[in-house]
Amino acid sequence: MLFSGVLEFNNMFCSFKGEGTGAVRPLFSHHILKPERRPLENNPWGTPKSSGSFSTLFEHRLLAAQKYAETPFELEAVRHNGRIAGKKVYGINRPISIHPAAKFDDMLTDSKNALIISGDSASLSLPDGCVDVVVTDPPYFDNVHYSELADFFYVWLKIALAKSKPTFAADSTRNPAEVQDTNAQAFELGLGAVFDECRRVLKPDGIMAFTFQHSKEEAWLALTGALRHARLQVVVAYPIKAEMAVATPKSQAKEPINLDVVFVCRPASAFDDRETHLNMNGILAKVAQQVRRLTSAGLTLSQGDLFVIAMSQFVAQCHQVSESNPSTDEWAATLTELRKALDTLSIESLSENQPVRQLRLLEEPTTYAAS
Repeated sequence: MLFSGVLEFNNMFCSFKGEGTGAVRPLFSHHILKPERRPLENNPWGTPKSSGSFSTLFEHRLLAAQKYAETPFELEAVRHNGRIAGKKVYGINRPISIHPAAKFDDMLTDSKNALIISGDSASLSLPDGCVDVVVTDPPYFDNVHYSELADFFYVWLKIALAKSKPTFAADSTRNPAEVQDTNAQAFELGLGAVFDECRRVLKPDGIMAFTFQHSKEEAWLALTGALRHARLQVVVAYPIKAEMAVATPKSQAKEPINLDVVFVCRPASAFDDRETHLNMNGILAKVAQQVRRLTSAGLTLSQGDLFVIAMSQFVAQCHQVSESNPSTDEWAATLTELRKALDTLSIESLSENQPVRQLRLLEEPTTYAAS
């Protein structure tokens, strides 16, 4: 772990945060392998003033992680001198101490046992209905090639670990089963297979929670199809601020997306039949409600954020209708109309609870209210 951390800050993709001064900008400050015109030559072992070195990462990552495991804490938002800060609250969680388990049954005998599996997420060596909660983070559809980025670290770790760890025997982390594709249909099928396996291992009252974000409509359609394939019901979708606004991809974007959406799902024995078609009024009302909640908390939202909020409520409502309706074509048609509605809206109008102009949805006149 320490070696990977040092490698992250000591390579030809690193640069200074300032013009020759300041801390080291690490490899993935931008989520791509971006060659630098003026790469930084760091001191890998470290000095009292260095960043991203062996000595500083040993103290601030490894020792800090060990200390947290022994005395874990939660963060409470408190107001101090007119600003909101995080206050550490101890005594809520037990110390983190686990014993590696060889098989699932070992976990049933000791609550400290943990089973770690490296393999295909669409085929888990777990019995049906045994899991209370699944927490995951699906791939970013078409734009971030995780295995290629992981290979940057893998080729170094393989040198030391290949003989003792079978996981490092392969030449690369690339795998035909990885859920990463520029084709939306292929992405939907791969993600749907993983979600289906999650539903299989979940208890009937279990919960699956995951985060998602994307700037393309086809990514949200693929997510909707994957959830429907797995018969998972979206209970609620929470948009939350996920990334620092000063991050390189955000600062360079005209309408940056700073929000991720946390989806909470449950296994669906039968889809809710109270609705037969998507309700644009309901989607826009939820969008306005979420915008007001976030702006009242002091967040500055972009049109990109508005798009993410709208897509999340679209996905949520797609799973509040009967199993046979709407069709995929209707999903796409509704998504097109929703995009038209967003083009007429602004963060300010939604924050101030102004009415939304009339549009036509699926050839039927409908007034879309913002509240």
